[in-house]
Amino acid sequence: MHIHKFAFLLLLVGTMVFPLSAASLSQRGPVDVVTAFETLSRPATTKAERKEARQILRDNLDFKQRLAIRAAASARKHAAPGKDRSQIVAAVLCFALGTLGVHRFYLGYIGIGVIQLFTVGMFGVWSFVDLIRILLGRLEPKNGSYT
Repeated sequence: MHIHKFAFLLLLVGTMVFPLSAASLSQRGPVDVVTAFETLSRPATTKAERKEARQILRDNLDFKQRLAIRAAASARKHAAPGKDRSQIVAAVLCFALGTLGVHRFYLGYIGIGVIQLFTVGMFGVWSFVDLIRILLGRLEPKNGSYT
């Protein structure tokens, strides 16, 4: 995964396009937030690493962003590993929480989901385009196809 490219893009987009999200970060930057996501997504991490990663996310994300991440994590947890994703669930997530990028987390595009989270879906335009792409079947899950 090219997460470092996403982190750079997140930093660039966050500071140029949506300065409020970049200003809301404390002394740590967006790269630390992406690293925290990576740490939490790895199965073999120590309890201390997971605690530190959760603290970084707690310090740097507001309530809506944390809620979106929890919703995406819950959707991914309840989907059985190796199973395809539902197009209906993806469309509903995109419609309801699309500006926060929850549908991208659900479909397996974590880096793009983080970027959408910080840019509020490019003020809703990106999430609207994603909704159309999901409904037409052009935006498929990263590891397969819809069920």
